[in-house]
Amino acid sequence: MAPALVMKNVSKRFPGTIAVDDVSFEVYPGEVHALVGENGAGKSTLMKMLAGSFDDYTGTITVNGRVEKLHSPTTAKKCGIGMIYQELSLARPISITENLLAGRLPRKGLLLDRKRAREQAGELLQHVGLELNADLPIEDISQHEAQLVEIAKVLGNNPTILVMDEPTSALSREEVDRLFSPAPVVISRLD
Repeated sequence: MAPALVMKNVSKRFPGTIAVDDVSFEVYPGEVHALVGENGAGKSTLMKMLAGSFDDYTGTITVNGRVEKLHSPTTAKKCGIGMIYQELSLARPISITENLLAGRLPRKGLLLDRKRAREQAGELLQHVGLELNADLPIEDISQHEAQLVEIAKVLGNNPTILVMDEPTSALSREEVDRLFSPAPVVISRLD
């Protein structure tokens, strides 16, 4: 079985410091890895490299057998990489549905298919154990609910590689257990 992800001799420099120095790392399908280290060890920088946040890293990154230059979040997403950040990337004044389906809202011709959008949003919320009115604006829900919406948003893109930077920091123990329970979260990619 070939690895889903290979990082070979990757490095990232910032002015005055080397944040990631000559790291090589492989992940095979179905594996789960945790990066552990002190603050400033480069864990978040390494994850952000995978997410396409830096275009000036050195080394090679191979995703599903293809060498990729992950120079933008859009490129990383197209390669099947989903990134859940500790900091939320949700737009607070718009609805849960609009946040969950940003860039891929269903349409009927030229018009937004609101019914189908609400259905899709409801399905994504169910994956993370949330029962919320998807028409609510993000600013009307709690911080831990917003974190679960953020997770559902990334899972909705069907990543083949899921990268998480402390996504459970705003969640209760019960919510963490529910999130990591064997079901119903299914990650698959349909080509």
